[in-house]
Formats: sequence, C-alpha cells, structure tokens
Amino acid sequence: MDPKAIADDAGATVEEPAAVDMNGIVTGLARVAPRGPGTDGERRAARWLTAVLREDLEREARTQTVWVRPDHALVVALHAVAGAAGSVICVSRPAVGLGIALAALLSWLLDGLGLAHLGRRLTPARATQNLVSPPTAATGSGRQRIVRLVITASYDAGRGGLARREAVRRATARVRAATGGRWPSAGAFLALALAAIAGLAALRLGGVDARWVGAAQLVPTVGLLGALALALDSVLSRPVPGAGDPASGAAVAIALAGALDRDPPRHLGVELVLAGAGEGPSLGMREFVRSRRKRWRAEATAVVHLAACGRGRPRWWVSDGPIVGRRLHPTLAGLARDVAESEPRLDARPYRGHGATGAWRARRAGWPAIAIGCLEDAGWPRDSHTPRDTADRVDPRAMRDALTFALTVVRALDEDLAARV
Repeated sequence: MDPKAIADDAGATVEEPAAVDMNGIVTGLARVAPRGPGTDGERRAARWLTAVLREDLEREARTQTVWVRPDHALVVALHAVAGAAGSVICVSRPAVGLGIALAALLSWLLDGLGLAHLGRRLTPARATQNLVSPPTAATGSGRQRIVRLVITASYDAGRGGLARREAVRRATARVRAATGGRWPSAGAFLALALAAIAGLAALRLGGVDARWVGAAQLVPTVGLLGALALALDSVLSRPVPGAGDPASGAAVAIALAGALDRDPPRHLGVELVLAGAGEGPSLGMREFVRSRRKRWRAEATAVVHLAACGRGRPRWWVSDGPIVGRRLHPTLAGLARDVAESEPRLDARPYRGHGATGAWRARRAGWPAIAIGCLEDAGWPRDSHTPRDTADRVDPRAMRDALTFALTVVRALDEDLAARV
C-alpha cells in the first residue's frame, strides 16, 4: 500500500469521535505528583492508568511489580566521587588510585551499556510497576498474527536541577546540532573522565611523575567534581509535573493502541506496556525485556517506544544509548523515513538519541525497535524536567501529529509483513 494512502487512513482513524482523550491522560498523570520512580505517586499513577485502559479501551491490564534501583543521579554521584577519590589517592599511592578509577570506570560502562549493575547496587532498591496490556481478541494470536508489536512508554516523572535548565539544554542541543548529533552524551563524558584518571594513574604507577601529569590530571578531576555537584543538585531538587515528558508519550502510546484495536492490523498482535522507572533510566522496561528475551523470538517481535510528544514536530530515533549510541532497527527506521517523505506536512525528521529509551533496551535484547517522539528545532523537549512542564503547556497538535506518524509507521510495518508472507 502507498504510504500516502496509509497516512490518510491513519489521519481518519485519529479523528474518530471515539479516539482516546490524550489531553485528559496528560492532565490526569500531571495531577499525580510527585510520581518519581518507586514512589507512592508512581503506584497511584499505575492504578489510574489501569482504570483508563479497562474503562476507555476495554483492554485487559495488569500491573507487574519489579524491584529496581532508580536513583540515577545518586549513581552518577557515586561514580564521580570514586573517580575524584582515585585521582587524589593516585598521587601518593598510584596502585590504589588506579584500582579505584578502573573499578569506577568498569562499573559505569557496564551500567551505561546496559550489561550489568555494579555500583548501582550501593543505592536503595524500590518497587516499580509495569502496566502490561496483552493483545486483545481483535489483535491477539492467530494464524496471520506473525509479529508481536509492543507499544511502550514511561509514565513516571523525575526531578529538576541546574543541568535541566533551559539555557544549559539549549546550548547542548545547539552543539549536538552543529555536530550532526554526534556530540558525546553526558554519560560518555563521565566515562572519558574516569578513563583519563585511570590512564594518568597508570603513568604514575609506571614511574612517570612529571609536572604535566599533574596538570593533565586536574582537568578530568574538575570535570568529575562538576558532575558530582550537578548530580547532588538533582538529588535535592523538587519533583516536576512531567506532563510533556513523559506523560504525553504515555498518552500517545495509549491512543496508538486504541486506534489499532479499532482497526486491527492483519499481521501484528498489539501489546501495550507502560513501564515504570523510566527515569532510572528505563529500568521497568529493562526488567520487562529481561523476563521475556529467552521466550520471545526476535523475528516475531517489534517494539515502538513513544518518547515525549508534548512539543515540537515528530522525530524518529535512528540511534540511542547513554554512553555509546546503538543503532535502532534499520527496517523500522526505513519505514519511518518513507512515511516522513510521503507526509511532508508532519515535518518528521531522524534524530540521534543520547538517552536510554525503551527502544534501546529492546535493541539490547536483539529485538527490532524504534523510538518516536516530538522535538523542537533545537532538539530538546522544552520544559522537560522543569516546574513549567505542566499540562497547559502541552501542544495537542504535537501529540496528534506524533500519533499520526506512529500509526502510519505501524500500518507500513503491517504492509511490509504482508509482502513478506
């Protein structure tokens, strides 16, 4: 089917009178404050969303409790402290300083690459809820349902802080835009600082004690102290409403599942997962994937993650990852590109992510996955993680366009599967 025709069908579906009230979902979630990962507010939000799915979509919905360690700012602070301590200690005891720096670097890399949690185990464990809605009778298992489509989004909200202020985010976004999205993430810079400390400690252990070693060591040490200050500032900051980021993404995910229930795809069984501890980052989705990766075949699974959709124009993530960017699925990215070319009014563009979306977690398991959201020209969700991220500042048009774009991509995937059968 022609992508233009698919887009026209998607637009008609979105405008149905029975369509999900996305604004109502955003407003309802924003009222549950604070709803940080692993808090009572997050549990109240999960119960409210369960009622929405059962009453408005007539979908089965159940909550799955998983234990996570979601204090990511505290995790950053611990690694920054370890790196700075290693830098100081290596001056007098190079072997000890090198050991501390290498341990911090290894722990940070394993965490940021999604492989294992080491240093994070020193932070408190909390219970979070994944809200899982399996395929309905209309989109359930059958001879033609050859792929399970998992639509996912986060619904918790984090804290603000100096690093989240608009001026800082705008400057970072401009640098990323100037480098084509290849500017390293904050997590990558922390890894580089820890690696530099370890390398200089190794030089000291090898007998190199020149003045330039101390001067060079000062740069990453100051960077680690700056990261520590920003992390502690985030830990002490107030929770934010989280209307645009991430509630708007959850609203679009629910609306997308509703649209597919009303007009079911032929080859896709649609499962909806609203994952907890998205601020962890995406720890609820991590546990969801881990519990299923051995049972679900990659060739029979696809994941569409809805990121913040509250402001700006539609974007699809071509890569994502908090330290090293991991390429998201090329087939899904290609379908998104085709839809964007056929629907120029949406102004949809590719984006290189620097975070840990649910799509990144799915790709870690080898599942085909893509993330879709809305961003403004500067490349960051305005008001995200600030007290201004309220429901009245969310743009309904942005959510509608994100829904149209995501729905059209899913329809194109269904047609692509039909051509392969």
